[in-house]
Amino acid sequence: MPPSVEERLAYLEGKVEDHTRGFGEVRDLLVHVDGHVRALDQKVDRFREELAERIDGVSQGFGARIDGLDRKIDRFRGELSARIDGLGQGLSARMDAMDQKIDRFREELAGRIDIMDRNASRQFRWLVGMMFGMILTLVAALFRG
Repeated sequence: MPPSVEERLAYLEGKVEDHTRGFGEVRDLLVHVDGHVRALDQKVDRFREELAERIDGVSQGFGARIDGLDRKIDRFRGELSARIDGLGQGLSARMDAMDQKIDRFREELAGRIDIMDRNASRQFRWLVGMMFGMILTLVAALFRG
């Protein structure tokens, strides 16, 4: 015999209750998943903040190290510049001293050349005088004899 209307209605009411309970469970699961998503969102936000802080810390550390290296390079550049200036001044002083020595040597050499020139001129005069005397003696001997 076919089920009666009451049985069919009771069957449908049971099915609707099952569906209603299922929807309630789905709603509870959605609320639970929503809580997990919010917790995960908060974790991601905290992680993002931690990463930002770490990046800022690393950036500040690198900035400080770069500033330190910059100061070190400036100090090294100053030291090298001072050393080069000192070497330049020392070299300039030595070159000036060499110029003075060369000038004194040139003056001394010029004086010696003058003395040698005077001596050579004097010796040349003596030689010419002796030759002239010899020629006069020969001419006188030729006329006498």
